[in-house]
Amino acid sequence: MSLAGLSAALFLTLLALIIVAYPLLRRHEATGIHPSSRRDLETEYQRALTNIRDLDEDFATGKLSAQSYHEEREAWAQRGIELLRQLDEQK
Repeated sequence: MSLAGLSAALFLTLLALIIVAYPLLRRHEATGIHPSSRRDLETEYQRALTNIRDLDEDFATGKLSAQSYHEEREAWAQRGIELLRQLDEQK
């Protein structure tokens, strides 16, 4: 294999890795959601409320253990409180 062929193969490999990795990295960034617009904040707040209702229902039907329920519910409640603070700051 010539040096030009090796360079082209290396370049194409790096390009393919970037193309494959970019969406994965973007999705990883999305897990730490930092909504900026009021609409995004309201949507995230509604999602937190829905998740709390779902947890309550799952716990009532016995699908979740008490420890798991309390941990997850507390996390979603804290997320909801933070979103309400951000909504208040935007007024």
